[in-house]
Amino acid sequence: MSAFFRTILLTVFIFIGESAHADFTKCLPEKLKNSSTYEMVPMIPGYRSSDRNNNVHYYSKEEAENEFLLEFQNGKAVIDSGQGLHPWTSVRNIYVMDQSEKIYVLSANPFLQQNHSSILAGDDVAGAGNIVFKNGNLSFIDNGSGHYKPEKWILRQILATLLKKGVDISEASIGFGGNKMIQSKVSSFNALQFLFQSSESRRCIDQLMKDATQVTAKELKEYRALDQNRFSQFVNDLKRKGRLDEYSVAIDAITKEDVRFESYFNQPLPKSCFGLMLSNLFSKF
Repeated sequence: MSAFFRTILLTVFIFIGESAHADFTKCLPEKLKNSSTYEMVPMIPGYRSSDRNNNVHYYSKEEAENEFLLEFQNGKAVIDSGQGLHPWTSVRNIYVMDQSEKIYVLSANPFLQQNHSSILAGDDVAGAGNIVFKNGNLSFIDNGSGHYKPEKWILRQILATLLKKGVDISEASIGFGGNKMIQSKVSSFNALQFLFQSSESRRCIDQLMKDATQVTAKELKEYRALDQNRFSQFVNDLKRKGRLDEYSVAIDAITKEDVRFESYFNQPLPKSCFGLMLSNLFSKF
């Protein structure tokens, strides 16, 4: 092979490699990839008249978007403190999501009677329940809404949306039912495992990790949370190929939970074993 063609092929492979991240959103079930296929949940019959009788406050669309719309920046839920946007750490709040994947979070107001139906004035929702964030990352979520009573699998719609927005959901716990049942109804799955329960999704993610030529530490962290055994196999495979030099800092940080490396988690890692093998292969021609 001539030096010219070798250079062209190597350039193509490296270019592909640099763009080939292990993007888990590619492995979402088809109906969760696009919000247009989300199932919408109507309010339980009779609750609208009950809201009127109990003077439950309904917000306008403009009020909801100005006051309760959750914002995201660099993969974190953020809040405006008056001095700019900062990662949000919250107490338990109620949330709803609409079909355009806008998430609204409502805090208690001692002067108003309000609930899940207040946010979108009783309109259908793509998810509703209680939610907690810690440092901008999802910490807890459930489907606890008496006005909508969404099925537990509806939770996957908001989890998919958060994943698409780059939010770390790998350490979040999930609950079913809400209210007083929260503590007794917490799932044994973390949020990421619940979202990717199907064997088809798991196989897809395994293949992504195997084929990726560039992996972020965040993706490694998610892979570990999703399946510790597969993560260990992946790390051992890197060891066998002698390609742990770029990954070792991230893996150590993930394994030891060292907070000093938190700022490193969202940065891309250098070229993987696959890219290096290509370079070695072409250098022999």
